[in-house]
Amino acid sequence: MKGWFSGGGRNPKALLADRYLLGEPIGAGAMAEVFIAHDKTLSRDVAVKILRSQYASEPEFLERFRREATLAGSMSHPNLVQVHDLGGLGTVAGDRPFIVMELLPGRTLADLIAKGPLAIDTAITLTIEVAAGMAFAHRRGLVHRDLKPQNILLSEEGHAKIADFGLAQAGTGSQLTQPGTVWGTVQYIS
Repeated sequence: MKGWFSGGGRNPKALLADRYLLGEPIGAGAMAEVFIAHDKTLSRDVAVKILRSQYASEPEFLERFRREATLAGSMSHPNLVQVHDLGGLGTVAGDRPFIVMELLPGRTLADLIAKGPLAIDTAITLTIEVAAGMAFAHRRGLVHRDLKPQNILLSEEGHAKIADFGLAQAGTGSQLTQPGTVWGTVQYIS
C-alpha cells in the first residue's frame, strides 16, 4: 500500500478538502465508504471514510460520524486504528463528511479466519492485542458496541488494530440510540 499514488497507472478520482487525492474504494459499510487517498500536505497515503450522501443531511448520522472521529481520534494505542482528521462538517462547501485514518493493507481478521483455522499462537496473539486495545478504550469510558472480525484490521506485520467506532458510546454524554433500538451485527451482539 505504501506509495500507492506513485505506483503508476492509478489516477486520483477527486480532491477532497483541497488536500486529499481520492483513489479507489477499499471498503464499504451501511453508512460510509472507505477510499485509499493521498494526503498532499503530509505526503502520505491514508484511508478516507466518507459518509454516504443519503445520511449527510441527517443530524443523527452526522453526530454519529462526528462522534466516531472525535472518540477514536482522542486515543492513541498500537491496537487501535489512528484517526488523523475530520472534515466536511460545514467546513468546505461541497464536501461530504469524512474521516481520515491510518491506511492498513486491507486485510481483516474475518479474511484471515475465512482461510481456515488460525494457528494457536496467532489466535492467542491477536486475542491479546484486541483485548489490549479494548481495555485501553474502556479505561477511557468508551464502549465499541460493534466489535467483530470485520472491524479488526491487520497491519502489514499481522498485528490487530480495532476500527469502526461508529456505534461507540462514551460512558458520559448524550445517548444517540433510542431505547429499544438495536444497532450492530446480530451475530456479534452480546
